[in-house]
Amino acid sequence: MQAKEENLWPPEVPDIFELLKQPAFAIINRPMSPSVVYVGGIHIKEPQPLPQELADWLDGSGEEGFIFFSLGTVIKAEHLKQEHISSILKVFGSLKQRILWKWNSEIKNLPSNVKISSWLPQQDILAHRKIRLFISHGGLFGSQEAMYFEVPVLGMPVFLDQHMNIDEIVSQGWGKSLAWDDLTEDTFGEAIQDILSNSRLVKPDLD
Repeated sequence: MQAKEENLWPPEVPDIFELLKQPAFAIINRPMSPSVVYVGGIHIKEPQPLPQELADWLDGSGEEGFIFFSLGTVIKAEHLKQEHISSILKVFGSLKQRILWKWNSEIKNLPSNVKISSWLPQQDILAHRKIRLFISHGGLFGSQEAMYFEVPVLGMPVFLDQHMNIDEIVSQGWGKSLAWDDLTEDTFGEAIQDILSNSRLVKPDLD
C-alpha cells in the first residue's frame, strides 16, 4: 500500500486489510429509481476456448477432474499468513484432483498436481466439464458465474460483501464456508472432501 510505503500510514492504525476483515457495519448508499431493474449475471458470456496448454492440462485431469482456486484480484500473496499457505499446499498435494490456482507469486515445492498462474479466464474455466469445485473468496461476479455454471463453492471470504455472498450460497445449499481464522490442514481438507463426496453438488463428467 503506497501510504504505508511512504510512511503516511499511522503506525498505531491496523493495516487496511485487517480493518476490512472486521467492520462493525457497512453503510451502502445506493438510491435507485423505481424504473431500475437489477440484472445479476448479465456479464456472463458464452464460454470461449481455453488456451491450448491450459485446455490440455484440464482435459487431462481424468475422472477426478480439477479444482479451481481463486481469491480474485485484490487479495495478494503477501496478505496471507504463511501457515495458511502451507496448510493449503499440504491439502492440495494430498488430493486426487488437479488444482488450478490463480496466484500472483511463485511457490517453492509446488505439488505436482497444482498449476498456478497470475491470470486465468475465470468464466471459461468454470464452464469446463471437468471442474469439480470452485474455492473462492466470494466475489460477486465469481459467485454469479459459479451459480450459472452449476459449480459448487467452498467460500473463504475476506471482507465486506464477500461474507454476504458466501452466506447466500451456503443458505441455498450449493456450497460451504470456511473462515480464515479456522483454516488448518484438517479443516480445509474436510471442507473440500465434504463437497467432493456430495453427489448432489458435484457434476459427473459426461464424456
